[in-house]
Amino acid sequence: MKYTTKVQSVAGSLTTSIPKTIRDALSLQKGDEVEWELDLNTQEIKVKKLE
Repeated sequence: MKYTTKVQSVAGSLTTSIPKTIRDALSLQKGDEVEWELDLNTQEIKVKKLE
């Protein structure tokens, strides 16, 4: 699956939304934690739900 979202500014931080299909597939809820992993060589970001 591949989705595109826009980056927005909220209270001095940059945020983006999690598409509903991904939210539902991972059973994400408000308050859940996610881990962000950045690869500077490929400029790729991976986001993973923490259990």
